[in-house]
Amino acid sequence: MNTIIQQLQAKRKALRLSQKELGNKLGLPQSHISNIESGKTDPRLSTLIDMANLLEMELTLIPHKQRMLIQSLLSEEPLDHKPRFLPDEDL
Repeated sequence: MNTIIQQLQAKRKALRLSQKELGNKLGLPQSHISNIESGKTDPRLSTLIDMANLLEMELTLIPHKQRMLIQSLLSEEPLDHKPRFLPDEDL
């Protein structure tokens, strides 16, 4: 299952929202929400954005070349996974 879909499904469950309730808010049948969450249907980007907004999430597209940089900033780890500062040996 797609990571985005998994995260949307987890958030829906955390908010204690049923597929039917989410579908009603989106104007979609519960069966369509079920098909999206089970991977039987590839949703349109606009549907994913609407789902994310209703679930108090933000869907952000990041260029592939900048993905590692963004992950590094979010995880607060340097890109090379080395310490940011090395201690002075003369101390």
